[in-house]
Amino acid sequence: MARDRKSKPPSRRKQVARFLIVFFGLWAALWAVPYVLRTFPPGVQNLCPITASWLGGILSLLGFKVSVDGVLVSYGSHGLSIIAECTGYTALVLFFSVVVAYPSPISKKLIGLAIGFPLILAFNLLRLVIMALVLAYKPQYFDFAHLYFWQVALIIFVVALVVFWIEKLVGREKTVSVSS
Repeated sequence: MARDRKSKPPSRRKQVARFLIVFFGLWAALWAVPYVLRTFPPGVQNLCPITASWLGGILSLLGFKVSVDGVLVSYGSHGLSIIAECTGYTALVLFFSVVVAYPSPISKKLIGLAIGFPLILAFNLLRLVIMALVLAYKPQYFDFAHLYFWQVALIIFVVALVVFWIEKLVGREKTVSVSS
């Protein structure tokens, strides 16, 4: 009679290797390849005018006379063109890739994505509003804000969101004490 063997959980090394393979595979497919080919999924192209519309609406609420034409948001003597990189796509792909690759139940992944995506989009919109205000009131700081500050801030936000998801929703790995 064959002995019933319990399967051992994968080693930490195998878990890390699996995470890295899945993460980089997703990231390459969703971010790197589109950037190299300069063609984004249709949904991302649809996000550009939607993001422009949201930005225009918020700037209107802030008292600016705004015109939105497709992806171009004009206000005062300034204008911003919303391209794929302005939609939060990069941050969404980073977050999605980490959450899907992380060893956790599918239900926790879905909850993480359902909470994370709207938060990332909201943070990105805040980023765009502040950059529009910088352009209107302190244009000499726009390049720094756009190219450096907000890029780093968005990455830090995504990392903080991932850590929050792991700590609060997925839960920490339980350690088992063995008594002799």
